[in-house]
Amino acid sequence: MFIIENKLMYHLKTFIEDQQAFDLEQLEALIQDGILLEDILVEQDWLKEENILSLKSIIYNTSYCDLRNETLDFNLANIIPEKLAIKYNMVPIRLVENSLYIVMNNPLFLPAIEDVNLITGYKIIPLVGRNKMIINCISQLYLNVQEEDSLLEQEELNENKYEVYNTNQGVINQFISAIINQAIKLKSSDIHIEPFKNFIQIRYRVDGKLRKARQINRDNLNSIIICIKVMGNMDITENKLPQDGHLDYKFNNEIWDLRLSTLPTNYGEKVVVRLRQQNVKSYSLQQLGFLQMQIDVVESLIKQKSGLILVTGPTGSGKSTTLMSIMNILNMPTVNIVTVEDPIETTLEGINQVEVNEKKGLTFEKTLRATLRQDFNVLMIGEIRDKITAEIASSAALTGHSIWSTLHTDNSISAFLRMIDMGIDKFLANQIIKGVIAQKLVRRLCSICKQRIILKQPILTLNIGDEVYTHKGCSKCNNEGYIDRIGVYEILIPRLHLKNMEYNQAELEVIAQKNGLKTLFQNAIELVKSGITSIEEIIEVFGLGGDFN
Repeated sequence: MFIIENKLMYHLKTFIEDQQAFDLEQLEALIQDGILLEDILVEQDWLKEENILSLKSIIYNTSYCDLRNETLDFNLANIIPEKLAIKYNMVPIRLVENSLYIVMNNPLFLPAIEDVNLITGYKIIPLVGRNKMIINCISQLYLNVQEEDSLLEQEELNENKYEVYNTNQGVINQFISAIINQAIKLKSSDIHIEPFKNFIQIRYRVDGKLRKARQINRDNLNSIIICIKVMGNMDITENKLPQDGHLDYKFNNEIWDLRLSTLPTNYGEKVVVRLRQQNVKSYSLQQLGFLQMQIDVVESLIKQKSGLILVTGPTGSGKSTTLMSIMNILNMPTVNIVTVEDPIETTLEGINQVEVNEKKGLTFEKTLRATLRQDFNVLMIGEIRDKITAEIASSAALTGHSIWSTLHTDNSISAFLRMIDMGIDKFLANQIIKGVIAQKLVRRLCSICKQRIILKQPILTLNIGDEVYTHKGCSKCNNEGYIDRIGVYEILIPRLHLKNMEYNQAELEVIAQKNGLKTLFQNAIELVKSGITSIEEIIEVFGLGGDFN
């Protein structure tokens, strides 16, 4: 590399010596000021821009780019961090499919190209440019652009503020920051870092769907895993057992709660990062997706002074969001609310939140028994996990307290039966369980590109001639056809839907529907008819199978 740079200097000096018009004293003074010779020759009008570029192209055996003719794409500032661009004196100019074109003063400096490839995941196409023009373009490209892809900041924080890990330690740290930042921008719920035989795969879960982001060289696996473990306060020497960690991450002046999980696989440790924004705003019942008739029912449950209300659904169906939104409605100066969670996912001012810590002996059972002496009006239990938790929750509900909690079941009837399976007497269950809210999440159609169709054949419970919408894809929705998700709900009121019934009946759900229960699927079809989601999405979420033609 040194030989090539000397060769460029040799040609430039030879050109100077062949000319008689140069002021050599002025030239020497400028060089002593640290200005590169190539920039001096152009800016003093001693040599044309294209001549310098042609010469550098020949010497470096690389195509050149005249940045005077380029229109900068400011979106590229989010791909290469500013600090990296400055460090290697490079500017990105275009992204074509999987190839990122960058202009460099020295396009043969392989460490720079390898670092950019690692951070971006793109194939790097280096072009040669003039030094001063590259510097000017870097200034323009990153002007007024927030350092969204900057390193995590270590701040001097007071008292019990946030711990923010300082990753100002190299390209691996920058790579991890770039992965997390991109996930946040895409509104991902999880990041998957998965090792395979020949590569590492990065995937994001967006709107419930895993999306492949990039593949990188697996030679970096150990460095990435060690860096993540350090960030999450995990044991870097342990790679045979699963580990859990936690990190408070700052992005655009907002704090994100990152839950880290490692799992040994046959090709190395896999990492999953769960992302959740701290102090996120609560949603109204309407924003969550409750229909107006359902809102009336939920509001009546909120007014209950005693009893157990359950929110149920599969993992990732938004149960915690629903519960915390309801807690926010209940949050008043006259109401003492205590929550027992593992972990605390959303912080709400004015609510007493307790995080279970099994390692230190603060178990669900011990915490709940202590909570009973806290003169509460409302108790929110993160999850009813076992018979003991179910018995404590039931006893509290019988003694004039409002208890809210979650279960993992597919529908409201299954949640009611699960409580009985955990040892709660079926007649007592009917008395204390005031309501069960079952929910799933479905993707919302993009309002810009969704397409109206008329059904030519019956499908699900829809008929020929029914007007519905399907997905297409556009720039607004990243060609997915969907943006965000919305809840679909069913609400079981045992005293209405399960009155005078034996709870071991196989046809319990059918009888409940005859008593007025409107199921998740029925409410999902209403969302299809309203143009909010698609038939394809309902088929997939409810696992119905079959193709939509």
